[in-house]
Amino acid sequence: MLGSTKGVILKPGEISEIRRAVQDAQGAGTFPGRDGRMPRPEPRLLNVTQEVSRAAPETLHLAYGVVSPITFVDTKGAPWPIASVAYDPRLFAQDGTGCGQDTAMGATQVAPAAGADRPTSINLMPCRFDTWGNILIRLENISYPIPLMILSGSSETVDIPVTVRVAGTSPLVLVKVASASPGQARKGGGRPAGPAAGPPDTTALLHLFGAGTPPAGAQALVANGAQAWLYRERMYVRVQGTLVSPQPVASAEAAAGFRVYEFLRPASRLVAERGDGAETAISIEF
Repeated sequence: MLGSTKGVILKPGEISEIRRAVQDAQGAGTFPGRDGRMPRPEPRLLNVTQEVSRAAPETLHLAYGVVSPITFVDTKGAPWPIASVAYDPRLFAQDGTGCGQDTAMGATQVAPAAGADRPTSINLMPCRFDTWGNILIRLENISYPIPLMILSGSSETVDIPVTVRVAGTSPLVLVKVASASPGQARKGGGRPAGPAAGPPDTTALLHLFGAGTPPAGAQALVANGAQAWLYRERMYVRVQGTLVSPQPVASAEAAAGFRVYEFLRPASRLVAERGDGAETAISIEF
């Protein structure tokens, strides 16, 4: 019995060789690169303006098994909060959601952590070696979605990290309004309020800004093709035409074909539609 079993029982060295062969096969099946070459990580910077809604989307090169962070900032590098992300969870995993999980396709709200603001970045990974698809990201206070094509398995590089720079000012940036002292001359021609006057309501404010006579304490801003003011941390814009983006919280008709708009937060770039249907970009300096 001993003589007959010695020839069929594997020796420790032979067992180690089989183990290594199995591990090599498993590694080859899940390796994120082709021909045994690891994709080379390279940082990527994308610039996004209003024209992104009319142009072909940018393509990101990702790699299976590699998590690529995608961070959104404004023109000055301030983080921009994300409102929602739409993608196919059978193709990609976004912050751990996807890749075989029972998740419905479509837009999902990006929930903030307890006690935190909305996130300003997402972590994306393809679910397979060769993957092709797209994602749609909506940012707060941006009326158009940001589309990105995602491709994996066909590039020698992987985009990591990815920074998306959006034209405008992030809603997380707080702008301090300089209030004028009583009787002090102010840029913009505002008229001082009476000593017993209470705070005006939205309708009264829109009437004042629509007439070009801002209330006391309003700070005039430099704007091309429009008039703009900051008042009590809100922005008011008087322009001829219809505003396309961003969305205001209130608006009213004004004389001579003007409209006045109220915004919860300042914005450095606006788009208005004139009477002939043409769109015009309005930039505002703070």
